[in-house]
Amino acid sequence: MLASSMFLRYDFPMTPVDNPFSLSESIFYVIVNTVPYILFVIYTFRNHLRFSRKVNCVFFIIANILICSLSVIRMSFYAIPNAAGDVLISFLQIGLIFLAIKDHPGKLIFVVFSMTNFANMAIIISKFIESRFFPNEALLRYHFTYTIFLMFVEVIMLPLLYLFVYKAVCPADNDSLGLSLTEHAQEISHMWLSLWLIPALFYIIWVYHFYFGDRSALQKAMDPLDTGYIVLVDIGSVLIYRTILNLVSTQEKYLRLQAENQSFSMREVQYDSLNRQIEETRRTRHDLRHHVNILKIIRETGDMETLDDLIARYEQQYSIQPLRFCENDTVNSILFYYFNRTKNSEVDFDVICNIPEDISIDRIELSVLFGNLLENAIEATIKKETGRFIRVRSSFSGECLSLIISNSYEIMPEQHGEVFRSKKHSGNGIGIESVKNISLHYHGTSSFTFQDGVFTASVLLYPDTTENE
Repeated sequence: MLASSMFLRYDFPMTPVDNPFSLSESIFYVIVNTVPYILFVIYTFRNHLRFSRKVNCVFFIIANILICSLSVIRMSFYAIPNAAGDVLISFLQIGLIFLAIKDHPGKLIFVVFSMTNFANMAIIISKFIESRFFPNEALLRYHFTYTIFLMFVEVIMLPLLYLFVYKAVCPADNDSLGLSLTEHAQEISHMWLSLWLIPALFYIIWVYHFYFGDRSALQKAMDPLDTGYIVLVDIGSVLIYRTILNLVSTQEKYLRLQAENQSFSMREVQYDSLNRQIEETRRTRHDLRHHVNILKIIRETGDMETLDDLIARYEQQYSIQPLRFCENDTVNSILFYYFNRTKNSEVDFDVICNIPEDISIDRIELSVLFGNLLENAIEATIKKETGRFIRVRSSFSGECLSLIISNSYEIMPEQHGEVFRSKKHSGNGIGIESVKNISLHYHGTSSFTFQDGVFTASVLLYPDTTENE
């Protein structure tokens, strides 16, 4: 956020008397050139702060004092190279942001470098304007006229940048999507791993333009052609950043729709199952009188063998499936979906679930949690020839959601440390990692054990804790 302090370098024939160093003006400049950008980043990531509000306030006050102090110290000594000092402070800012904000590292680096580039543009424009109104003062190091122009430029520039660029970095509804916790969102994560290189490239262009060449940074800033060139470069970067963020946003919406379609598919399975049960019930009621007559005849003849055979055929033909596993529609849909997948596979699917409809956990995250664990359980137990079973035990106490899923398995799970290897593809299993991320998101725990042919996944979530953050 802190823009490059590029006006320390002078190739003009000036003496120290002609170019005095004012500590108060330098401090004023550093504050104006630092605090607005830090507050801007805080506002952009306001829903992703790592600590509480009080802790964040103290942290950012200390961070501002540290960065401003280091900047003033650097400006006080000519021996420190400008480019090296700017890079050092930029890396310091990245480290502080990583400590304070909880988000993808690539996204944070993207914001830091792009914000630094825009801050540099504000510096150039401000110095150029000062040179037109106060040409003599523009030759001074950090005269207050320059800082005042910088304030006006920031007041105009920062709101426009937020609307055109940074509003899309952390949209307000992004938390409700649950995308960061789904296995499909690995695509978004991989995108941010490389997208930060684009503003980093623009940063290198800035450094090269102002710290290398025959003329000083001050001379270039006061040149209309140089200033116009660099402003056009930044306008072009705005278009590139906006295009990038639009692509990321489009991909996130696509993934959300994909997750919602999966949830709707599970609900459709439940609806079809319910219709089948209703139809079977009607048919059973229609045949009930016929069966009653047969039972009367058996009672009169005393043919117990025929009675036993009739009862066995009746149980097989009219076995009633459970119509509802729990009150929560999302979880119920998922349980029905996987229950129907096991009907013809001789899997003992045993469920005891007590989860109400009103629970402060995102429904897509619930789908990911139950869906991933049940998918893994079915894939593992179906490979056994006999003794296939899946046990689901889940309840919500008002503050804590507990989930335990046990299943039989034939092939031993492959584990490296705490990471399970995938059986579908090379690499780590994404489903279990998504479950771990969900448990961390809700300040809970997750554990996965396997012994004596039984794999057990245990998860605890504390949704109320997340709501109060």
